[in-house]
Parts: sequence; structure tokens; C-alpha cells
Amino acid sequence: MNYAGLYERLIARARGRVLSGYRERHHILPRCMGGSNDALNLVDLTAEEHYVAHQLLVKMHPNIRGLVGAAAIMARRSNGNKAYGWLRRKLADELKGNTRTLGMKLSPEARAKISAAQRGKARSRATIEKISAAHKGKRLSAEQVARLVAAHKGKRASLETREKMSAARRGRKVSPEIVAKVAAAQRGKFVSDETRAKLSLAHIGRRASPETRAKMSATHRANPPFLGRKHSADALMKIRAARARQIIGADTRAKLSKAAFADWARRKQVHQGEWSWPAA
Repeated sequence: MNYAGLYERLIARARGRVLSGYRERHHILPRCMGGSNDALNLVDLTAEEHYVAHQLLVKMHPNIRGLVGAAAIMARRSNGNKAYGWLRRKLADELKGNTRTLGMKLSPEARAKISAAQRGKARSRATIEKISAAHKGKRLSAEQVARLVAAHKGKRASLETREKMSAARRGRKVSPEIVAKVAAAQRGKFVSDETRAKLSLAHIGRRASPETRAKMSATHRANPPFLGRKHSADALMKIRAARARQIIGADTRAKLSKAAFADWARRKQVHQGEWSWPAA
């Protein structure tokens, strides 16, 4: 018997229709054979058709363990495709009216137990790629984003976790579209003095590579909105005060010219009230 022909006709018939009521999602090329979750590889079947489709796949590929296992699980639930279809629809109806567990939220204790049980488990690369593919293209609602923000507020990742995250992101290229989105999201946001102080402390002692400095220079040079702009008097005083608080090491001091060092010392005196700028 031409099992492949029967399977192709079953899939072709399913492609050109819209099912109402109970239906099951089927991978045309099974995942155990390299099939993806792409829309072109998915089709909706009735429960009876789904049962028959897996029987045909086993007939076509009898040596693939994943196919045999899936068909065996379906056959274990019932005797034949009609019985399978009836049971699956009955189960769907029962779950539809189930208000006992629908919308239930786990208690903090239960979530803590699940988290502790999962902690330290290493996912394989294949599993990570499957999870990534399943979430690709999905957009979180504003409510979901707010919940995630609230759940992570006040949490601080350990030094080890931060190093892992940093290593994972190192070398990644961010597209111009993402850069533009991040810039738009941050525009107009007010940064508190406490946050500024934390950012300043985090960057003390860091030196940008020559490549990074060249990129920053090129970006500022090609940024028309900032060309010709002047700082306000208030901004200038803040910049001078911030520079006056800087600690210059012996190595850096040796590199500075006498005039530059004298200018820095004068700014520091201004900040400390020991010297005033001459009137213009």
C-alpha cells in the first residue's frame, strides 16, 4: 500500500480548510525527524485524522523510535481512531468547564519549591534552541511586562551570574533597529542622583578600548543634533564640579601638562570655595 500517498492526501486536504470545534495541531515533518515549529510545517487535524496520520508515519518510517513512541501513546489511550477521537473530545470538554484549577496561582512556597528543584539543572543546547524558537516573534502584553518588572524589582544578581551574563553578551552585534528602540525608550527618562552615583562608581577605573573610543568619536562626529550645541551655565557648573571631585593618580598627573594640571587645581579650589572665577 502507498502509505506516503495516503499521508500526502490527508495533509493536502487539511491545508485547504478551517476546522471548527476540537482540533489537534500536527507537525507534517515530525520533530523527531528534524521538523520545525514553523507555520508551514503545522496543520490542524481532527482527532481521528491525527491518530491515522501517526499510524501512517510509522508505516512509512518503521525504524524511527520517536514516531513509534508517539503512535504507541495514542493507541494506548484507545482502540482505533474513532475511540481516540471520542476520548480526546470528551477530555477537552471536561477541561473546558474545569473551574477548580483554571486560573489558579501558585503560592510563594510552591513557587520556591519549584525554583529550588530546577536550580542547578543544565539544559542542553538543543533544548535551549527549541525554547528560543518557540518564543521567537512573541510579544509580551503591557500587563505581562509590568508583572515581570515587579517580580524582579529589588533583586540583585550574584557576581557569578553577572559575569555569566556579561560573557554571554560579549561580542554580540546589536542591530541599528534595536539601538534606535532602546534610545527611544530611554529618551526623556529622569535619572535620580542615586542612580547617577551608582553608574559613576561602576565605571571608575574602566578604560574603553581604542576601537570603542574610535566608534564613539565617529558617532558623535556624525550626530547633527549635537553639532554646535552649547551647555547651559547650570550644566557647565555641574560638569566643573564633577571634574573637580575627580582624583588624579600619579601616572595621569605625570602625563598632564603643567597648564592642564593648574587648570584642574583651580577648578578644585572653585568647588571648595577657596577660589572664585574672575568676572568676565
